[in-house]
Amino acid sequence: MSLFQAAEIFQIHKLKELCERKISGGINVENVAHVLMQAHMTKSDNLEEMALKYVISKFDEVSKTESFLKMVTQHPELAVEVLKRR
Repeated sequence: MSLFQAAEIFQIHKLKELCERKISGGINVENVAHVLMQAHMTKSDNLEEMALKYVISKFDEVSKTESFLKMVTQHPELAVEVLKRR
């Protein structure tokens, strides 16, 4: 994710879009909460929405992961959003 974060920091929009596409293609149960947090922090609306939908669709599996528990403590607003949409 570091290239993705750098693209956001330096406002390199094309690079950020490429990173978003690459990241979205690799979303899985284990990493989706981390992706959701990063998308939220970098204001990547499309990636955040995609990650939210994935979390909701596989909530029973995702909610048991360490990254989800980390998300709940570090970004409770995201956990609330997931629960509101469920």
